[in-house]
Amino acid sequence: MGYPALAALATFILLFPASFAQAQTATFTGWKTFKRIDLRKDTIPYGVNNFGTVVGGTFSFYHGTEPPAFIRYSDGSIKIFRYHELKTTFSRRNSQGVTIGYYAGPAGHTHGIVMHASKVVTFNYPTASDTVPLGINKWGTIVGQYSLPGSIRTHGFEYKNGKFHTIDFPGAANSFLSSINDNGVMIGSELKGSGAVYQGFLLKNGAFTTIKDPKATGATFPYDINNTGTIVGNYFLGVLGDAFMYSNGVFKDIKVPNAQPTANVFGINDHNEVTGQVYTSDSSSGFIAHCQ
Repeated sequence: MGYPALAALATFILLFPASFAQAQTATFTGWKTFKRIDLRKDTIPYGVNNFGTVVGGTFSFYHGTEPPAFIRYSDGSIKIFRYHELKTTFSRRNSQGVTIGYYAGPAGHTHGIVMHASKVVTFNYPTASDTVPLGINKWGTIVGQYSLPGSIRTHGFEYKNGKFHTIDFPGAANSFLSSINDNGVMIGSELKGSGAVYQGFLLKNGAFTTIKDPKATGATFPYDINNTGTIVGNYFLGVLGDAFMYSNGVFKDIKVPNAQPTANVFGINDHNEVTGQVYTSDSSSGFIAHCQ
């Protein structure tokens, strides 16, 4: 059973002009890093809420246990979680304490979960083989991506007021939604097809706007948007990714200290605190910092 694509509501597609391409760097302070959660090689934070609580996942296998999801509270304490002892990742947590994420099922498919306090429920797009919830706002609206059985295509979705809606960028072969703020503004990425690269987009009041970092020679991935409309993500120069912040019509690079060679910025809250993953010589660590 399908749902009508909200992409039909789009009235125009507007490209951000290249005049935004001034090479600027955002200023951050209060850098804090954390690593080796559950002794895992890689720590991958995906979201930070307005209380400074960071959620994410880990990677590397040992002793037969699967990599857990984690919650890192503002006091530095950390809680890990596995759904039925399976590999689990948390993608976002809103300021009401609702956490969304996903787990790798025994058959190799990915399924969503929603957790509040000690209650965890599964969350899957109807008829989909894979569901990956990626963003949630304070109203409980959830966005993400899904795939249908036997298909390699991905589709974006919005879950609002108990109903799923497909959201695909017009003309794209693949789409996904990565974040939604409390005003209902969504961001995501789309791929036109063979030979193309992923580009970002913003969806507001039914209108799509393409997001492309002017310095990018490859893909642009916007990952999160806060309630002031500030966006963070990554763009690619060849095979290496660089982090960016986009606010008030200006793209700025985010330079994470000690990145070897690169870093990802996945989350931002309303206090302009950002979180993400920085690669080092032997592993990757999570970080949190504040933009001035």
